[in-house]
Amino acid sequence: MTAHPLAFSRTVVSRDRPCSRGRRGAVGHAAIQLAKWGGARVATSVSRPEQEKVAREAGADLVVNRKTEDAAARIKGVHAGLGLDRVVEVAFEANLELNRACLKPTA
Repeated sequence: MTAHPLAFSRTVVSRDRPCSRGRRGAVGHAAIQLAKWGGARVATSVSRPEQEKVAREAGADLVVNRKTEDAAARIKGVHAGLGLDRVVEVAFEANLELNRACLKPTA
């Protein structure tokens, strides 16, 4: 119930490129699954290699290790340099800078 409004609020998710964090927990995992079921391309970041498997099993299209690579550059790179339409976040303060770097600028 928590993940659904995060993944589907405001716009049609199939036009979005959400980036979900917190894959270890139920909300992050569900957000990935719901976004995929809604037709979105999903990018996510992890901090440990074992988290990558869990995120991929949930359906993430792109999994980036934010500790070992430039997560913002990788995420924006696969989205034509534009960035993400939305971010589903479960650790807002901890990931604020990465989220800001990943989001598409607004006009």
